[in-house]
Amino acid sequence: MKLFLALSLLVFLILNSEISLAQSTRSQQSHGGGSGKGGGLFDFAIYYGQSEGSSDPVNYMQSKSNETYYDMKLGYLFAMGMYLGAEYSTRNSGYINGSTNGNAAAAGVGYFFQNGINLRGFYRFNESFNDFRNGTGAQLDAGFSEMFATNFYLGINLSYRKTSYSKRDSDPALTNYTFDSTYPMLTFGFLIN
Repeated sequence: MKLFLALSLLVFLILNSEISLAQSTRSQQSHGGGSGKGGGLFDFAIYYGQSEGSSDPVNYMQSKSNETYYDMKLGYLFAMGMYLGAEYSTRNSGYINGSTNGNAAAAGVGYFFQNGINLRGFYRFNESFNDFRNGTGAQLDAGFSEMFATNFYLGINLSYRKTSYSKRDSDPALTNYTFDSTYPMLTFGFLIN
């Protein structure tokens, strides 16, 4: 339900924003979107967030974490707007007493619309996080991007991920652990044509 509301809000804001004819034409030519040339697309997305909790008496129970996600995508954007690509994703969670890391590879398809809206879906595989291993799952990205220079764009992205792990090093009896999350991400990239 949260994902549906977040996606609905994102689409509503994008569709109600005023996009000039010049911007639309520039997006059409640079993003694919039904005309123009296709080309290679390299983009990078980042999420950074913090959470903190404490209790009384002071220092009795405290928690603090820093979450960082990096997504690197390399693909091909066809002239009609279709996208085929691959992704390498890393994750870091920092706590008071240490940090945990993870990574995943993914392959995906998507579509870039003329007005800058883009939708991409990825199949994630060989994912690991901390001592969880053999993760597979899905990722859905919905975003909006705007060209700022020739072949360079900046945008926002809402990324939903769901991964199931079949192995945990510290718990051999574990057969399935599912983790899902939704993150807003800042994205920037280059179109190479």
